[in-house]
Amino acid sequence: MRLLALALVASLVAGACRGGGAAKTQTPLATASLPSGSPTPAPVPTIDPATAGTGKVTLPGSPFGGTLKAIRIGLHPELGGWDRIVFEFEGGLPSAEVEYVQSAVGCGSGLPVAVQGQAILAVRFEPAAAHDDQGQLTIPSNTVPGQGGVIVETKAYCDFEAVVQWAVGLKAKQPFKVTTLSNPTRLVIDIKQ
Repeated sequence: MRLLALALVASLVAGACRGGGAAKTQTPLATASLPSGSPTPAPVPTIDPATAGTGKVTLPGSPFGGTLKAIRIGLHPELGGWDRIVFEFEGGLPSAEVEYVQSAVGCGSGLPVAVQGQAILAVRFEPAAAHDDQGQLTIPSNTVPGQGGVIVETKAYCDFEAVVQWAVGLKAKQPFKVTTLSNPTRLVIDIKQ
């Protein structure tokens, strides 16, 4: 019974992250053991403050890339508080770069893009798309508001020639950690509050 309760808690935490610093290649995962025949919950990235940082993180991805299908932001109070932003892809995870930048500039126009916050964490995917063959967005919006933590807003500023870029506007420059998950394919960024 206790094992089943642990599995339920792990499943709820994983569901919240789906709904709702960095070492260069690490992806530590925490999972719960379940009795045989039980469905397995999706793994949840652990947040290890010792591995978070403010330097650029580059992750290799599929040479065929993927299509952005969802972006979610959630608050996680564990280990002093973290904001989590999740980029979900269909068809594979593209290569990714995550780094602090001074400003966001539209890739087609070269014009500055206004992003709320005091610091900007840029997230770049390639090869990737956030639109379908008819040019329609594959996500509900190009702007996602924060949930009251360190993330103020997240805004798309490029979807051009197989490059997708998002600017994460933050209240302050904070350490972050990047991990990946599969089924569905996701890039997860945890940012210290």
